[in-house]
Amino acid sequence: MSWYKTGTIAATNGSKIITGSGTQFTNPLNGVSAGRILLFPAAGTVQIYEIESVQSDTQLTLVSAFTGTTGTGKAYAIPTSLAVSIEQFAHEFASTLAYYQQQLSGWQQILTGTGNVTLTTPDGQAVTVRSQQD
Repeated sequence: MSWYKTGTIAATNGSKIITGSGTQFTNPLNGVSAGRILLFPAAGTVQIYEIESVQSDTQLTLVSAFTGTTGTGKAYAIPTSLAVSIEQFAHEFASTLAYYQQQLSGWQQILTGTGNVTLTTPDGQAVTVRSQQD
């Protein structure tokens, strides 16, 4: 089983919005997406929430409001591959393919377009490259 637990998160009791710090929720190589489970370890228990949507590298929305203690710097875990299934494989394959298509489009722009082109590395860093036509 793969887990995504990079960085920490902030959660507010009664809110569905989760804010990350040092997270990369939208990087398709991490496997975080709507329908996944978000786990919060708590004093002797684990709180379980479903992810409704992912807005950015540092924000996601839960299906139901957070009922734990409000705070920042919280540890969390998101299982990104619960079991090997055709559905899971298709989801991860589509995410990976979309990432590589984005990279290929960027490189095509670098080689044939004009101006600066920004690519995103697998670890989420933005790299700007001047096109070859300039």
